[in-house]
Order: sequence, then C-alpha cells, then structure tokens
Amino acid sequence: MARATPESPLAFDLPGGAERQLLDLVAARLSVVLYRGQLAKGKLNLDFVSPGAEQQIGKSAEQLCGRENALAELIHPDDRVAYEEALAAVLESGAASVDYRVAVETGVYAWRRDEMSLAASSGKAASDPAINGCIVSIEQEKDTEPDPDALAAQRAAIIDQAAHPIVLSDREGRIAEINRAAVALFFADGQSSRDASRVSDLFDPDSRSSFLEAVDLLLQTAGEQAAGKTLTLIARHSDGRDLPVEVMLSVIDLGEDRAIVTELRDISERVTAEAAISHLWQLLQDAVESIPNGFAIYDVDDKLVLCNAAFSEIYDLTPQAMVGSSTYDNYCDVLPQLQSIDGEIIEGLSITPELWLSHVRQSESEPVEFQLKSGAWKQTTTHPIHGGGRVYVRTDITKLKEAEISLRKSEQQFRSLVENNPFPLWLTDVDTGIVLYHSPAAAALLGYDWPVTQHYKSERAYADPADRRHCTDELLAAGRLDGRETLFRKADGTVFWGAVFSRLCEHDGKTIAIGGVVDLTEQRDKETQLRQAQETLQDAVESLSEGFALYDAEDRLVTCNQRYREFNKLSNDVLEPGVRWADFIRTGAERGQYVGAEGRVEEWLEERRNLRLQFGTDLEFQQADGRWFQFTNQPTRQGGIVVTRTDITNRKEMERALRESENLVRSILEASPVPVAMTRASDGLIIYESPASRALFGQMQRSGEATYIADLYVDPRDRQRYLTLLRERRMLQGFEVELRKADGGHVWASLTASLIEYQGEEMIVASAYDQTERRAAETEMARHREALYQSEKLSALGSLLAGVAHELNNPLSVVVGHAQLLKETASDARIIERATKIGNAADRCSRIVKSFLAMARQRPPERRVVDLCDIVQATLDVTGYSLRTANIDIIVDIDPKVPPVWADPDQMNQVVTNLTVNAQQAMMEVRERPRELKITARYDNHRQEVVLEVADTGTGIPEEICSRVFEPFFTTKEIGEGTGIGLAVSHRIVEAHDGRIRVDSEVGRGSTFTVSLPASWEKTREPSSNKKTVAGCLGAKASILIIDDEPDVAQMLCDILATQGHRVETAESGEKALTMLDASSFDVILSDVRMPHLDGPSLYAALERRDPDLLKRTAFVSGDTLSPSARAFLKRVHRPFIEKPFTLEEVRDLVDRILGREQEQRSKAATAAVESDET
Repeated sequence: MARATPESPLAFDLPGGAERQLLDLVAARLSVVLYRGQLAKGKLNLDFVSPGAEQQIGKSAEQLCGRENALAELIHPDDRVAYEEALAAVLESGAASVDYRVAVETGVYAWRRDEMSLAASSGKAASDPAINGCIVSIEQEKDTEPDPDALAAQRAAIIDQAAHPIVLSDREGRIAEINRAAVALFFADGQSSRDASRVSDLFDPDSRSSFLEAVDLLLQTAGEQAAGKTLTLIARHSDGRDLPVEVMLSVIDLGEDRAIVTELRDISERVTAEAAISHLWQLLQDAVESIPNGFAIYDVDDKLVLCNAAFSEIYDLTPQAMVGSSTYDNYCDVLPQLQSIDGEIIEGLSITPELWLSHVRQSESEPVEFQLKSGAWKQTTTHPIHGGGRVYVRTDITKLKEAEISLRKSEQQFRSLVENNPFPLWLTDVDTGIVLYHSPAAAALLGYDWPVTQHYKSERAYADPADRRHCTDELLAAGRLDGRETLFRKADGTVFWGAVFSRLCEHDGKTIAIGGVVDLTEQRDKETQLRQAQETLQDAVESLSEGFALYDAEDRLVTCNQRYREFNKLSNDVLEPGVRWADFIRTGAERGQYVGAEGRVEEWLEERRNLRLQFGTDLEFQQADGRWFQFTNQPTRQGGIVVTRTDITNRKEMERALRESENLVRSILEASPVPVAMTRASDGLIIYESPASRALFGQMQRSGEATYIADLYVDPRDRQRYLTLLRERRMLQGFEVELRKADGGHVWASLTASLIEYQGEEMIVASAYDQTERRAAETEMARHREALYQSEKLSALGSLLAGVAHELNNPLSVVVGHAQLLKETASDARIIERATKIGNAADRCSRIVKSFLAMARQRPPERRVVDLCDIVQATLDVTGYSLRTANIDIIVDIDPKVPPVWADPDQMNQVVTNLTVNAQQAMMEVRERPRELKITARYDNHRQEVVLEVADTGTGIPEEICSRVFEPFFTTKEIGEGTGIGLAVSHRIVEAHDGRIRVDSEVGRGSTFTVSLPASWEKTREPSSNKKTVAGCLGAKASILIIDDEPDVAQMLCDILATQGHRVETAESGEKALTMLDASSFDVILSDVRMPHLDGPSLYAALERRDPDLLKRTAFVSGDTLSPSARAFLKRVHRPFIEKPFTLEEVRDLVDRILGREQEQRSKAATAAVESDET
C-alpha cells in the first residue's frame, strides 16, 4: 500500500565524479538500491540505478536503465496498483512509501519497500518530473508478522465474548463470524446461524436496502480501515417480532482481503420511551393548535419552542418553521405588515430590541394592541412560566375594533343627523315642561342660543301659554301629535304659525316628548298665492283667443273657456264639467259638426282617439260650416289632457294663395338659367336648388337625406368668411370661391346672395355664376404676362451680360494670352505645365462666359456645322455647378462617331439648356432614390439622324398631360415659378431645324426627352485661295496699331504679335489712335469695340471720313458681341473681328487674314493696271 511521507532523505540531484563514487559505495555497504527516473504519463523511466541492483531486485542497472517502465514490470501484479498509487502520491505530497513484491528470480518474489521523493530540481508543475527512490529489503519484517490463523482465532474469541451482537462478513456480505449475543438475539432454539448466510438476512426488507447501500459506500472508502455511520434499522427478532436496532459498520483488513464488522444494539426500550415522549409532545401540540387564539411558548433564551397556526399565520410560516426564532426576529418579520402599535404609527418609528422587550414586559400587565396594514387588529398578552420562559397569547380583536369604530361612527352620524337636520327638534320633560335639548334648526327657528346653555320652560315658545297645556293633553291622550297647528312666538317677539309633530318615550324614568315644528308661514303664503293664481289663470284662460279645455285623468271635462264653447256650437249643450270627451265628440259627430264623420261615426271616432294621444303635435280638421281648426293636445302631470283649438280659416285661405304664388315662383326658378339655391344660415341645410344649380354642381340633394352647403366648400374657412360678410351687409355680390361638385370635381364660382328671414329662421338665397372659363382666361393671361415679363428680364439680362462679359473678357484675355505666351517661350517643363493649367482654367472661364452670351444672345439664326458634343459641354459648363450642388450625378455618353448637325449653335445651346434645367427641377423633390441626369448622343444610320437624349430620374409626368408639355404657356408650376415657354421654344427650334422632339415618361421613375436632328456631312467652308494667300503672308512683317482702353489687353496683343516680328504700337483711346494715324502709316489697325469717348464704331466713322482706304486694314476685338448696337455695327461694316477672351492663334490668324486680303487686293490692282496698259 502506498504511503505519503512528509519528508525524505532522497531529495538529491544526480552527482558526478567523486560524489558519484561515494554514492555507489554507500549503496553497496547498505544493501539498498538507489535510483532516479522521469515520470511521464504515469510511467517511471529510470535513467540511474546504483550498482548491486541485481541482488535486491533481480536486474542490473544496465538492464533497467533506458527501458520504459522497467521497474513496474518486476512488481507482482497484485501490488502494481499500490505502486502506481504511490507514484501519484509523490506528485501530490512530494514523497511516498510503498511495500510490494518484486521478482528476484523467475517465479520467486521477495518483499521490498520503496521510499520515493520528488527531485529537488523538479517541481510539481513540471511536465516530466524527476523521481528519486531507495529500495530496501523488508523480508525479515514480513517474516515476523503474526500467523493469520492465530490472529483469526484470537479475533473470533474476542468477538464471541462481546456483550452486544457482532457479525463479521466478507465483501459480498456472507457471514464469517457471529458471536453468541447475536445468535441468541436472532436465532431461536435449535436454529443454526447457517440458516442466515448473509448479514442482510437479519433485517426486514425495508431496512435491508438501506443496510446494503451503507456497506457499498463503506467499501468504496480509501484507506486500510474505515468506519461507517450509525444506522437505525429494523431487525427480525428470534421470536419473529420487529426489533429496532442501532447498527454500526466498519471495515478491517484480514490478510489480503477486507471484512465488514457489523455491531448491533437493541434500542427497543429507547424507541418505546421516545415514542411515549413524542406522543405526549403531539398531544401538547394538538392541544395548543386547538386554542382559537394565537399561542406560543418561548424558552429562557427568548427562542420559540412551540406555537400554533393561529400564532404563526401573520408571519406566513408554519408553526414548525418558527421553532427557534426569537420574539425580535418575529417582530422584524412582521414589521412590513404593521400599521401601528398601541396607537403609534410604525412608519418612520425606529424600534430597537430593547424597546421591543419593554413592549413585551409591558404586555404582562397590559395587553399590547397593534394593527396590520390589511386592517386586522391583534392584541398580545404575555405571562412568565416556570423555568424562565414566557407564554404569549395573541387575540384577533378586529371585530371588536370594528364594532367600536362602528359605534363611534353611529354616534357621530346620529349627532350629525340631528344637528344637521333642517327639521327643528325638541326634547321636553312632559311633567315639568322643561326643554332638555333643542337642535340647531330649532334654535334658528325661534332665535335661541345653541347649544343649550340653560334649560328653559317650553311655554315661552308659545304665543299663548295655554296652547302648551292643550298640546300636552292631546299628546298624553293620543300618544302622538301629527300636524297640530299652533301659533308660536320667537325670541324677538314675532309670531308665526307652526304645525307640531310629537311622540312620547321613556328615558331614565322620565316621560320625554320628542317633537318638532314645521313653520307654516311660507305654506300659508303659498296657499294665498295659489288662490290668487287660480283666479288669475281663470281670467287668462277666458281671455285666450284660442279655445281651451282641460280634461282630467279619466278624460272628463274639468273646465273650458267661452271660446271653446263657441267653436262647438252644435254640441255646446252637453259641454259641462264632468262630461266625457268621447261622449262630447260623438254628440258633435252625430249632429254633423265635423267633415268626414257622416255615416261612419264610430270609425271616425276611433281615428280621433288615436290622434288624441299624439301629444305636442299640431293637428288640423275642418267642420261642416267650412271653418278650419288647428288643435294641440298636451298631457298634464296628473294624467289629464289640455286641449287648445285655434281657428285657422284665414290662414288656410292665405296658404292657398301662397301655394299659387309659390308655384309661380318655382316655375320661374325652374326655368331660370342662373343657378339658384336657398340654404339655412345656421347650419347650411339646403332647402332648395334649381335645375341650373344641379346642372352646375350635380345632384346635391338625395331623397331622404339632409344635404349641407358646407360640403361644397373646398376650404371650409371660405364659408365662414362668406357668412360673416353676409351678416354684416345682408347682401353680397361677386364673392368668388372654389366649390366642390357632386362628382368630386372643383369649380370656381361667383356668389350673389341675400340674407332673409323665412318661417322664423335666417335663410340665404344665393345664385352662382360659373367662373371656370373666366379664371382660365385670366390664368392664361397671367402666364402671358409672366412670359412677357421673363422676356423683358432676359432682354435686360442680355444688356447686363454684355457689360459683365466685357468686364470679364478683358482680364480673361490677359490671363489666356500670357498663359499661352508663357507656354510658348518657357523651356522649363514645370513652368510649361503650370502655364497649361492656367490656360485651361482661363479657357474654361471663357467657355462659360461665351455660353452665357450664347443663351442671352438675340439675333437671327445663323446656321453652321455644329458638334453636339461641344453644345453639351458648353451647357454643362454653365449648369454643372448647380447640378452638382443639388446632388445630381451627371452621366455623358456621346458616341465619338456622331456626325455634326447643320444648326444655329445658340439655339441648340438653348434647347439643351432648357432640357437640362427641366430635368434638374423634376428631380428636386426626389428623396428616396438617386438623382441622375444622363445625356447621350448617337447616330441613327437608318434615318440619317443624330439622336440626343436627356434622361432624368425625377417625379415623371402623368400620362394625361404628356401630350401638352410642348404647348406654349402650359406648365404645372405655380405662377412665378415657370412660364411654360421653355419646352415650347425648344419644340419650335427643333422643328425649325427639320427635327423632332418627344418625351417618354413614367410617374415615379423619371422622363426622357429625345431630340432628333438631320446629320450634316458638310465641311466648314473656307476658300482654299484664302488659305494659300494667308499662308503666303505668314512670313510678312507689318506695322500694327493696337487700340484698347485696357492697357493690359493692349500690351497682351502687342506681346503676341511682337513674337512674329511685327512692329506694334498701342493707343489707349480712339482720339490718340487718330493722332498716331496722322503721323504714321500702319498695315493693320486692331481696335476694341467698346471704349469711352471715341469707341470702335465712332473711330470707324472717323476713318471712313478721313481715309476710307484705311478701313480695309481695320479689324476689331470685342468683349461685347451681345449688345444689339455692337452686333449691328459688326454686321454692317463686314470687317473681321474676334471675341474676347482670345487665343494666340485667333489673334495671329486675324492679322494674317487682313494682311492676306490687303496683298490680294494689291495683286488684283496690279493685274488690272497691267491689263489696262496692254489694252
């Protein structure tokens, strides 16, 4: 068996040299084997074994070292488990000892002891720790061990002499030894212990399983010996009865095996005693539980010993769960439920254990009351008991508290009832006449003090004291008074009539009168008023112009006026109080008083009965004498009927005449072409609408349904404004409003209305005039005015742009010229690159200015070969920034093989710009998808057309208005936001160029405008002769005069031309130029158009007067070709010109052309002179 040892002398590291020889000598002298090895995966691999190992373990060092697990292979198979356990113990504790048998010869084993330790240089956490070991022989120790048989006999004798039963069994539970006490207890006379072969057979079936489980658990316990826990089981007594026993289990080693020792003790007497105690305890618990109040016993340490459910219920625990708790613990548990203790509110009150114990001590002399938040009330009392403990009794006093509260409330309610009762009350001693109590109402009635401060005699309240005796006598005789009228006197001396109500009762041996008085003053006044009212009512009824009759609940006549009698002359003789209504009416019907009753009296009478019950309804009938009457029946509170009858003969005549008049008016209204309607002013209910109104608005009124004019107003506020003006003026004309038709459409109408009174109500009679066409015309005129305004703005913009362009073109010309000169003259590549960038930027600015000028230019179309790619680029130069800032992606896809078109470039620029701006506006409301403008151009070989498409991802155009987008002045925008002429002008321009334009659109996806123009294959027409002439003049050197009011521009032109060898002079004004021309001759005169004082046209006129020959050498440079005057001048003089900003090539080409023309003209003149001479 492996044994862990706390320390070991073998904690050495492997030495070398002399130390190694010393170690070998020690091992040889002590007859021990020293070794060292590495422990890997539970196997010890030796790397050192001391000499002489073959004498101790049968193998030499050479045979053991280097072989895997060589030592374990020599150990007896039964001992290898102990050896492996020892190796594991070394890792846990650092050292271990194990005894095992080793094969010293074949088949011969000898006992050895192996002392192991962890090498000093190796830690427990090392992956392959080093183990040092020392093996010694223990043969002599094993030889001196006692004889197992002798030990067994000795053990059996000891067991047999034990006073209590002991049984020794093997691992499987088979009985090996059993003492006499066990045999006497479990086996009857003549019965052998062999009748029970296993220990478990000694127990009943229920205890047997518990016993076997304990034995199994005990055998699994590590160590040489182990003791199990004590069990209480039921065994079988020799007489067959169940025997409670206490069983103690333990394990001992018997040689190479382990045995189980079972000791048993008879505990039947103890169990019986415990059962008796338990029974008594249960009786006590039952008795306590039967107590209706809460009951608990606490010991001297203030710990609960016993309580019943009535006590534990407020803690939400069972009585058993509360055992061991203290009173303070219980208080803390119930604290969240407490509302108050002895009237003190718990919330915010801190109760310490000392304060709580003082409450406990107080409850010995006076109960403690507390209320739970649930509303329940509890009362706790406590009494000390013998031994220092306490008994607590808790009583539920909720009902008692509720009764107390109810009684208090009842007293308060009774007092409140009496004191707040408006009926005056007195308590009077009948024998003495002394008033014992009077209520506040009684004090107020008589003007006495309240509460009663001093008793007084009741006689003082009577106007005549003798009346008090009369009232008392009647009360004593009848036992009650009910409304006896008596005259009373108030404290201030005034008297009043009152009705006395009184009863007798006995209280404290006295006869008490409880009485009250009702003040009859108001009642008597009302009776007087009632008589007067009845007389007044009778006079009023007689004064009525209508017939009046009152019938009671039995339909008998109570009263009627004279007018009613006059209306019933034929039956007036029976019209007396008490006559039934049916008899009175039947008499009149039988005497021919009513139309329609002849020959069918009973049937007619039944119809009248039904009409009689239609209360509140005005009904009409005609009598035989031709008169018409209107009658109304109204019920009375007593179940009777009031009948009023009015003579309406005159009204009937007027109604007949009115109907005839209304029919005439209706005929006129029905035939009127003007829509007319009458509505109620209060709510707009339509009373009447003419056919013309129905034709304009549709059928507004439907059978059986009320229709209101407010439903026609598109904006309900218009009707309110309309009503306000109408009520102020009573008449309204020309009120324009947008109304809704019955079909949902809208119409603008002009209303003329009057406010009248009809049948007691305000009515509006109104006519409506359809303003749709007029407003459409006005809208169209507004659009024309807007278009004219836009045209005027464009004209003004043209003039403005002319000035702006002139101001911009001068500095741009300087920038462009210098950039190009720098690029030509510089030799540094970086300077050339920078000059190129400056030139490109300036060139872009030039294109933008020219694009603005092209859009604003107003002149007759001048067609030439135009590349649409240039047009698109010029447009995007102007609109690109606006598109990009609107988050619109621009895609340009133009086929480089697209041929040019024969067109006016300015007009084409206008078309593309209109389409681009239109697309941008269509995409401004798009939020949920990308905004994208795509411009494409391709060549349609079949039609020989250039097709330009401008597509957007905007809102799209509804199908119903797609066909109208090219109409002049048609737009869906508000006035001021669009003129409706952009697409119309584009359409006109495209058609004028023999082209086509169309739109394809889908709402929600966008629109595509397609422009198709005939392709042009014509080259730019430039006479070849000119080219030759100009080319021939490129090498000529000329004198040139530059005239420009901008010095930088003049100097720029001078620098450009000087690079070609020309002699160049400048003049800053037209006046100086004339002076210089008088002094010198110039081959080329290059002048600005716009200059202060003497401008280009004026200079030209001056030259024309002074020397017309100079005009042929003159050319112009202009930054203002937009103004009409400049265009007209250049067109008139037919002189070459270039526009600012210009390039070097343009300037040089212009000079070369002038010099070429001059040379050509000179050649022609020379040729003509030669021909003339020859002739």
